[in-house]
Amino acid sequence: MDDKTAKQEESESEEKKESDLAPFKSEHQLARGFVQQLGQALIQWLPVGSSSFILVSFLLQQNWLMVVVTLPITAIAVFWASFTRTLLSKIQEMGKKMGEESGTFLEKWLRAILEPTFRTLNCHISCPPPET
Repeated sequence: MDDKTAKQEESESEEKKESDLAPFKSEHQLARGFVQQLGQALIQWLPVGSSSFILVSFLLQQNWLMVVVTLPITAIAVFWASFTRTLLSKIQEMGKKMGEESGTFLEKWLRAILEPTFRTLNCHISCPPPET
């Protein structure tokens, strides 16, 4: 009976924690999405922006040799921007899937180890000592 009461109290406290955090869940997801999009945009467009800035600077200075040298670099940066858009989304999907699988494995492993230990401890605590 004590075991049922303890489990019920534990589930009630978990529900209370979840209900307290519920208003912030959507804000947390929005913030996480914003940070991910910002990181992806920086990785994707920073090389294009910097190489384009260098190219335009050389054009304005009429330094034609450096324009010819930086033009292929700018073209590679444009390719990089296109390439990383799909690469980063694919990596994100893979990471999400691997994280879920790892979490499930860890949960099963911890349950396999901890449940027998807690059952043994519970028995030692709740069972009377043997009479001698």
